[in-house]
Amino acid sequence: MDGQNDRRYILTGQPRGRVIMPLRPNEQASQVRPNTPANITHQAGFPYNQQHQPTSNPQIAENPAISAPEADLITTTKKKNTDKLQASINHQAELAATVVVNKLNNDRAEKAKRDYHTAWQNYYQKYYENYYIAALQEQQQRFSEGRAEVVDSRENDGKLQQIEVQKRLTDEILDKARTATARIRKKWWFIPAICGVSAMALFLALQYNSVVIAKLSNFVSPGNSSSQTIIVGTGTNQPVSDGPRIIIPKINVNAPVVYGLSDLSEESAQRSLQNGVINYPVSGATATPGQRGNTVLLGHSSADFFAPGNYKFIFVQLNRLKQGDLFYLDYNKTRYTYKVSRIKVINPDQIAELNIGTDKPYATLVTCDPPGTVARRLLVIGEQVSPDPSLNESVQSEGVVAKKITGKPKTLLESIFGR
Repeated sequence: MDGQNDRRYILTGQPRGRVIMPLRPNEQASQVRPNTPANITHQAGFPYNQQHQPTSNPQIAENPAISAPEADLITTTKKKNTDKLQASINHQAELAATVVVNKLNNDRAEKAKRDYHTAWQNYYQKYYENYYIAALQEQQQRFSEGRAEVVDSRENDGKLQQIEVQKRLTDEILDKARTATARIRKKWWFIPAICGVSAMALFLALQYNSVVIAKLSNFVSPGNSSSQTIIVGTGTNQPVSDGPRIIIPKINVNAPVVYGLSDLSEESAQRSLQNGVINYPVSGATATPGQRGNTVLLGHSSADFFAPGNYKFIFVQLNRLKQGDLFYLDYNKTRYTYKVSRIKVINPDQIAELNIGTDKPYATLVTCDPPGTVARRLLVIGEQVSPDPSLNESVQSEGVVAKKITGKPKTLLESIFGR
């Protein structure tokens, strides 16, 4: 048992370079061996590095308290620990060397790549510099050749300046034009044909200019953008115009509305349309904003170029409205909001189509379709969504009887010849 206790004590972490053996029970303190270099602890004046230096002092094997196998075990253990430490140090050194080598290789590769791209960039830069310089020189040479003097044997000095050449070319062109004109004048029968064609073109322009102008005004009047550039609000504090107006943000319409017509004849309606959009109170559709029933509003999509008025194309883009679009009517200092629910095209004499009932408040926008013609009428029907439709009053007026819906005004020729 004593030998086993001694071995466990020796193999524990005692300081290297000295061995301290515990006293056997039968030994006295006076029997402790004197200090030897292998047993010296921290004594004054003894170097620290010598205290911790490993030793292979043969006195370990000669120590009478340690048997030979135990001494061999101690030596073998120390050697193994030393070998493991050396192997770990070697492994760490190899890893560090590998990292350094990899970094050097990566740096060389990156530098080679940069050098490669730099070389090609320099090549292309020089190539295109030379190319454009050569092209510029070629253009300069052509320009210089174009301004060179022209040799002509008719001149005393045999040379003509550029201004003189241009003048001679101009004279030649004018001479050819005069000759051709004189040749045409000799053919007198050609003049009536020219006059006839010109007269026909003038007649078509005066009679049907509204069709052409309607196509052009689709882009320039009253607005030329599909975005809603007119911003409106429906809140109770929203400022409303003093006079009655119609506002259609999608087609940039903001125009006055004329109410209270008692005569729906063609002449009276056309005269009122010069001042804006008109309320068209036919029988069965006599409501005004704030009442249940149909409020009919009529506006021009096109008109003759010579016709009076500033609202000849106010509804030219009305055919762009779709279901769900909003438009607004300002009436009696209240803004009424309508959402498009139906769109239809009818004949001018189908005036009964405007009578759509009095169960809800409606507003119907009417114009000629296609723009520039009077063949059909476009109806855009909207239902009131604000203020609360249930608060609207009932219709009181009976309306005016009309045979067909008003169209565009007369052309200049129709006005002259009384058609």
